[in-house]
Amino acid sequence: MSIAPKTEGSGSHAVHTWLSSGAALIALGFSAYNFFEALPDPPETEVLKPRMIRVDRDDWKNAYSLFIQPSVSTRIETKAVEVITDAELLLTPVGQQAGTSRGSPHFFWHSAVEWSYNHEEESTWYEFSADPAPFTVTRDEPQIPSLRFMSLDWKLARGAWKGKLILHRASGQPPIGFPVCIQLEDADVKILEKPKDGFYEFREDVPGKPKDDCYRWFT
Repeated sequence: MSIAPKTEGSGSHAVHTWLSSGAALIALGFSAYNFFEALPDPPETEVLKPRMIRVDRDDWKNAYSLFIQPSVSTRIETKAVEVITDAELLLTPVGQQAGTSRGSPHFFWHSAVEWSYNHEEESTWYEFSADPAPFTVTRDEPQIPSLRFMSLDWKLARGAWKGKLILHRASGQPPIGFPVCIQLEDADVKILEKPKDGFYEFREDVPGKPKDDCYRWFT
């Protein structure tokens, strides 16, 4: 029986195939590295709370509106654009449970408004500005939107109402926001429940009041 001699071509072909595959994998790795290096850094967005919020009663709908004007900005220069897709407001009375008669009201993002001031009459009022819709934030264009949240089931009661403002982002990063606390006294509840053409201002820096980051009615 004769055995055919092993040729040099088959071995060199295998070595060549292995080297080609290895080179292709290395090239793929460099391509992937360059691709991810070329991706823009995600925006480092921050949101700051205002000194004041406003509360208005809609007598016709028997509803309450709460106006919050956060400052949304990014300090890092990046090609990526931050997009705020949704806004939420959560409030729960301290010591109460959701679902009870004095439980958590359900707020929804109603709209964005613009505030104006009349110097002669020394009066402030708001007008509709935009529907609830996503808005962009860049380093050159920070946003200070005045967000109007409405609740159809807010049963006012004396005490602290604590929760948070939540802004959702299209970048997939965790939502951003800040805590919200409103302190209501018996007199505040009685006044807020009465029909009125206008709104009430609540501040967290009312002179003579505790510095506990709670908004209180400012007269």
